[in-house]
Amino acid sequence: VIMPEHLHMVLIPQPDDHLGELIGAIKRISSGRILASLQESSSPLLAKLTVIRNGRTYPVVWQRRCYDHNCRTEKSMWAKVDYCHKNPVRRGLVASEGRYRWSSFRWYHGLTGIALDMDEYVRDR
Repeated sequence: VIMPEHLHMVLIPQPDDHLGELIGAIKRISSGRILASLQESSSPLLAKLTVIRNGRTYPVVWQRRCYDHNCRTEKSMWAKVDYCHKNPVRRGLVASEGRYRWSSFRWYHGLTGIALDMDEYVRDR
């Protein structure tokens, strides 16, 4: 679920994956694309994303760290997916989960008009 100022994501890494490296790659690739798009359109949002660190001025899309939760059971994982889907409703952005464009809710429920595509969840990886 992509919220106006943050993101909720449920990742199911492969046994040999290193979650920190995976999240780093997601941040690196997405920030490059986001910043290129903002620069191409001369978006005023670039100024809001600009920070000064160690004497350097540059735009930053992501916070330095993420806030994670390890799901130890499949039930816990689906509870987190449900939490993500309900976030836009709790924030008052929409009246129901299926109305929020930037959510995987519609994909998971087999509906049309999907803005975000998901990878299939495969049990017993």
